[in-house]
Amino acid sequence: MTLPAPPRLSLARRYRSTFCIFPAMIPLIELLPWLLGLVGGAAGLLEFFREKIEHRPRQLWLAGLALVFVILGAGLFLWHESSLPAKDASLAILPEKFSKITTFAQVDTKPPVLPAHFGVLWQQATTSQLMGMPVISGSQILIGTLDKTLEARSKDDGHLLWVMKKKEHVFTSALVLGDISIIGEGLHTAPSSVLTGFATKTGKPLWERAFRSHIETAPAYNPDTKTIFQPAGAEGLWALDPATGDVKWHASIGHIDVTPYFEQGRLFVPAKLTEEDDGSEFFEIDPDDGDVLSRTSIPGNPMGDMLRGPDGMMVFTTAVGQVGLNKSTDKGWIHVADKSGKLLWSQELAAMPLPEGQVWADKGLVYLTLKNATLVAVDIIHHKIAWSVTIGGEFKSDAVLIETAKTPLVVAVTADGFVGIRNALDGTPVASLKLEGGAYASPVYQDDILYLAAPYKLYAYGPVSAIGEKR
Repeated sequence: MTLPAPPRLSLARRYRSTFCIFPAMIPLIELLPWLLGLVGGAAGLLEFFREKIEHRPRQLWLAGLALVFVILGAGLFLWHESSLPAKDASLAILPEKFSKITTFAQVDTKPPVLPAHFGVLWQQATTSQLMGMPVISGSQILIGTLDKTLEARSKDDGHLLWVMKKKEHVFTSALVLGDISIIGEGLHTAPSSVLTGFATKTGKPLWERAFRSHIETAPAYNPDTKTIFQPAGAEGLWALDPATGDVKWHASIGHIDVTPYFEQGRLFVPAKLTEEDDGSEFFEIDPDDGDVLSRTSIPGNPMGDMLRGPDGMMVFTTAVGQVGLNKSTDKGWIHVADKSGKLLWSQELAAMPLPEGQVWADKGLVYLTLKNATLVAVDIIHHKIAWSVTIGGEFKSDAVLIETAKTPLVVAVTADGFVGIRNALDGTPVASLKLEGGAYASPVYQDDILYLAAPYKLYAYGPVSAIGEKR
């Protein structure tokens, strides 16, 4: 199937994310008043001491230059500190202080009619660069962008419903809890971030809370006590009320960028112990007060969200390295613990795994995309690699498992836009597609439709049940 050629992008659009590794750089226009004030203060001090040391002009200029740098450094430090939340606790802020909502005119739409054969149902161009983990909620697709927004798009045709403007880039997925949803923000370079509770249908912010770090993952949820367990990067783990954002407890156990595991009153999470060195521990935390109940050393740094395997087993990954930055020292591991928290076994992987994985509990298989473009299925019952294939050039997003298809499928999209659709049991190829511009967001599947996000275009393909059928 041949897709229509995408519109030609301007140089500005084409390279707009080239320098996204520096989102924390301070705009110079905000520093200008400070710089002028500091220069004026330095000039006044120099004039005060001029008569005392004017017979030493060289020393005067050196002392003046040093004084300017000292004052400049102190001013920048104080300005930076004043812009961050308090050190001892996260900061509650007014709704819409950082997150602004723009609502678009409603359009009457109907779900697409599924044809007899698998193909594109609709495609919608976007002005923002899609990069977050998509979530389907009712008739909406919620997806974060590199343009510091959370977008709600129609599941029927992809048109924009509303946009929430955030403080930082939105990489994580939203946690939908009925009428209330939770969304974080921030990449690793973000000096601070804002967690927002919002009305699911309208996007209206209900509460906001700021942290001195980034939020790269969704929280876990305890429905009995109505508590979310939100990782906040270097700020550790926070227990919050999802309706108000009020803090219940804070566990400063290390750097956490993965969704914890909560089931039957027990809470588990891996954490990196220090910012300077590699090395992590697997914790059990008391969900009522945040106390540490047990801890086990594990290699690497937490990379993948904790997943539920068969018989209550917990699956998670660690790594040495970063997404998008390739080094010869990159490594990755998969770990499996039983429901009591005892670590059963660990295995080194061929490369660093991406943050999210997929579990087929009935078959005891875990599907991971590795940074080197390898799609791997791990048999966690028999402690072995079930199958492994290389697809395209490099992965920057995770796979999706489709158990409901006639043939169980796993779908993965590479950074250069190759969509590999494979048999989930043995990895054999079933179908393939090509997206213009690659993909940084994971595929999403619902109701026989596969949703794929390229940087500037959202696609819907279906029916998935017809994949492999002859035309």
